[in-house]
Formats: sequence, C-alpha cells, structure tokens
Amino acid sequence: MIFVEGCMEDRLGLEIFIITYNRREKLQKTLNQIFDINSPVRNFDIKIIDNSSNDGTGELCAEYKKRFHNITYLCNNRNVGLSGNIIKPFELASKKWLWILCDDDEFDWTHWSEIENALKCEENAIVMAERLTDYNKISLPVLINEFSFLPAAIYNTANITPAVLQKMYVNAYTLFPHMALVCEIVNEGKKIFVPEHVLVKQSFDLEKDNKQYARGADNKLHFRQKRFHLFCGFANSFRMLNDKNLRYKCCENFMLGYPFSEAMSLFLAHNGLDINNLFDLFCAFSLRQNIIFSLLIVKYILKNIFFISVTRERIYIAVLKKLKIRLNLTRRYENA
Repeated sequence: MIFVEGCMEDRLGLEIFIITYNRREKLQKTLNQIFDINSPVRNFDIKIIDNSSNDGTGELCAEYKKRFHNITYLCNNRNVGLSGNIIKPFELASKKWLWILCDDDEFDWTHWSEIENALKCEENAIVMAERLTDYNKISLPVLINEFSFLPAAIYNTANITPAVLQKMYVNAYTLFPHMALVCEIVNEGKKIFVPEHVLVKQSFDLEKDNKQYARGADNKLHFRQKRFHLFCGFANSFRMLNDKNLRYKCCENFMLGYPFSEAMSLFLAHNGLDINNLFDLFCAFSLRQNIIFSLLIVKYILKNIFFISVTRERIYIAVLKKLKIRLNLTRRYENA
C-alpha cells in the first residue's frame, strides 16, 4: 500500500532482525509466516543474522532473497554464541524501532494494528509483542521477567547507548544481554506499551532449552556456562535495576505464577550445589528470600545424605550415596 507521504514501512521506521543457527527447517517456517500474503510485516526491512550455520541455511536465505528484495542476509564468519548473535542487531540497528525475532516461534497477525499504533507513539520506549500473563493482572516485576523472551519486545533504538551496549557484553553470559536495555529503560521510568492481544507465541521449554546457548560450542564451554541455569541469568540481569525492592519482586517471579520456594526447589533439583550459581542468587535476593533459599539448601543436603528405600523384601540405606547398607527382610531359597 502506497501513501503520498511515504509507505507505512518508512513511516513506522521498523527494522526486523531474525537470528538463526543450524535450524534451516524452523527458519523456513518462520520466513513463510513473515512473508505470508496476509503478513503486515512482509515489506519491512528484514535482516537475517546467521551464526555460521552449516546445514544449508545460507542457501535457503539466498532462495528467499531472490523472491523478496527487502531481505538482507548476514553470516558470521564464526559462531559467536547465542548471546553474541543477540547483541549484533542492537549494534547494527539503523532505524527508529528494532524487533529481534528467533527462528522458531509462531505469530498471530490478527491484532497487528494495536502494535502499529503503539509504534507511532513517540512516548513509547518499548512496545511489547507478547506476554505470558493475564493482561488485567500484569505487574512491572512480571513484565520485566517476560522481557527475557527476546521477541517479546520492540525497542526504540534511541535508548541503545554505548553504555547500554557495553552492559550487554558484560551480561552476555547470562543468556539475556538485552536485559541491560530493559533495565536501563525501567531505571529511567520510560514508557512501556503492553498490548491487549498476543502477537508472538513462544515455543520455549525450560527443561528442553536451558542449554540451547551452547549449540555450536563443541562442549568447550566456559566454566560459568557448564552448570549455568536460567534463573541465575534472571537474577544477575535484575541486579542492573536501581530499585532493590523491584529487583526482589522480580526474583519472586522467576516462574510466573509459582511460589518463590517452588522455583528454588526446581533450581536445586537441576543445579545441585554448584557454588557459582548459588553465589549469583544469594547476591540478588533479599534477606527473606535468602533465608528461604538457605532452608531449601539444608533440606536438599539432608535429602542427599540419607536415602532410604523400603520394599517388602529389604530396606536399602545409602549415606552420601557411597556407604550402602542392605537389610534383607525375607530369605529366598533356590529350588533344587
């Protein structure tokens, strides 16, 4: 659609980046949604940043580029890691609005007009495109947690300062480098638009995707990455918030809608007693949260010191999983 004063794409000033690595089929599905005849974003500038894939992703992008001339394909010479690929669009963004998409999510364009109107508002620093909680019950701590999902937000690039970019690099190991920008916007009290309808449907699964950042690293990970847990990424990111009480409330919402104690129990079940991760959380928590966390650690330790299993035939006792005692309750005789 053409307007006298310029096309809608130019007036909105929205630039879309898609980050990808070795997921050719997923990327193709995403591109089909982006360039569907009914897609309202099909004519915007689309830039694909490939993290040095070797599965035919480059060939796929070349095919789409022939059909859609608004595509730009950029391929890293080497795999820079997931966080490295997240930061690149923030460096390269050249228009007013930046939207970074992953290669494996679903989109519902039904209420795009709501997003479009928000992008026209000069006051907005962030326009949300996705949420996990009920619109009428959303709070700032919950909202901040939801920003961890990268495609959930469209950012006004005026807020991407050199200081913010440097914080992104420092925060890269958390898997959430973009939270540096979120925290800066929150610290400055700038306006965040929350839509009434969902645009992006994420496919993230905590159990399955906690180690996705390691793809392409050949298992040669930094010691902080080997036992890394997403909750630690949340906690360290929230430490960039100036308001400590807000940080504590954000930590209460690691698992949206679940109690803090349940989230920490899940963490201990996945992480164990890795000292690096424990230290990260203790530094981010309030005194009350640290007391709860400490009690859960004691419970976890006691549970792992003594393990008792009782059957009809025997009692099996293990101490520290090393000293094992078996008490037979019945005697079995072999038939002659």
